[in-house]
Amino acid sequence: MENAKSVTLNKALLMLLCIVVILSAGNVILKIPTEISFVLTIVAISLVALSSGFTLKELQGFFVEGCRESLIVVLIMMSVGMVIGSWIVSGIVPSIIYYGLKFISPSFFLVSGFLLLCLVSFFIGSSFATAGTLGVAFMGIGYGMGIPPAMTAGMVISGSLFGNKISPFADTTNLCLAVAKVELVDHIKSMLYSVVPILVISTAIYTYLGFGFVQESLDQSKLDLITTTLGQRFIINPFFLIVPILTIILAIRRMPPVIALLLAALIGVVVALIWQPYDATTIFKALSSGFLIKSGVPQVDALLNRGGISSMTSIITLVIFILGFGQILQKTGVVNVLLDKVQGVIRGSTSLVITTLITGLLTDMLTASQYMSILLPGQMLRPAYERLNIRMTVLSRTLEDGGTMFSYIVPWSVTALYLSGVLGLPVIEMVPYAYQAWLTPFLTVFYAITGIAIWKEVDRQPEARTINP
Repeated sequence: MENAKSVTLNKALLMLLCIVVILSAGNVILKIPTEISFVLTIVAISLVALSSGFTLKELQGFFVEGCRESLIVVLIMMSVGMVIGSWIVSGIVPSIIYYGLKFISPSFFLVSGFLLLCLVSFFIGSSFATAGTLGVAFMGIGYGMGIPPAMTAGMVISGSLFGNKISPFADTTNLCLAVAKVELVDHIKSMLYSVVPILVISTAIYTYLGFGFVQESLDQSKLDLITTTLGQRFIINPFFLIVPILTIILAIRRMPPVIALLLAALIGVVVALIWQPYDATTIFKALSSGFLIKSGVPQVDALLNRGGISSMTSIITLVIFILGFGQILQKTGVVNVLLDKVQGVIRGSTSLVITTLITGLLTDMLTASQYMSILLPGQMLRPAYERLNIRMTVLSRTLEDGGTMFSYIVPWSVTALYLSGVLGLPVIEMVPYAYQAWLTPFLTVFYAITGIAIWKEVDRQPEARTINP
């Protein structure tokens, strides 16, 4: 039952001001941990809510209710951590990287690198890990081939962010699922409408750009160092790639994601026990605290030293805080009060989808937070999608196309600053070549105007079901 009390418009705007100031100052200026920024934000908006007549017991109840809704996401993320650790120690991820690197040719460095990064980021589910490891290696290779660093960096960003758009292992994907309350398979079906066209366009552009460098020679020694190291530390086998394919099949057949992920982790353990030169303690420790290797090659170590339940602790904490925080905004009436003021702008699906994009961009610009740019538009505009009878998979896709993508474009966002640091170039130089990042919102606007892929609840395809908390 909804709470009868509600904050006024002025109090709602004050809460928004608290959110913007605390998160912006915390993330950009003071550089304090994001979790602490959210704690301070929750305290600030709670004080405003108290002044509006809400009690501490009520606010605690709202927060706990949001935490309860985060449980399934928490379980998924814990399972994801186990899968990553399992697939690394079993040689599955090393095999993907090994065979991917073998396919790179001097004539098609940009497009080969792009597609390989897409593949790796999909199975790892992290643009940070992909760009900070394999992406750094590609930057060195690009220098050796005489390719402009900004072009290589843009390719790295485009490939690395692919996983954040559609990977079931990505934190942003799972956050979009939680906010829109849709199932993983339904979300991915919807995302294909924005992922596939941009993937094809980006592939074509990188292929065309690569033709200008066909006479350059590829520094094969850098690739050989990585592949040789992987071959020395793991049994590399193409049959290991069956495991990721099997996991995708399980997801398509609508097996509950937690169960599918746990089965994937278990299969990885079996593969590791049979084929890899690691003892049982190391293998099972990879499920808990992640895999640890000291190969002497920094790129290999940085790429493979990850995974395990403990690696997801920070993200899990953020999810709990974010959804608890979002429930306070919802139950105190902040979302409804602000939404009432934009109802005049939202006259149909076109204006609603575009408003979702703009809200994501503004949130990214104000808070520098990828998470907030998903949470705030999702919480604020979800009722409008319900009122217009638009499927929640349209909302979850638009949150990815807006909030997730804009965080790679806004120069002062946490994501963009990280990428600038690891790739060694200003964001403004890299972004023009990061086609996946800035073409995606334009495609979303095109869909909004034409009505393509904007489904009503009565439509039959793609099937979408909401998750009951």
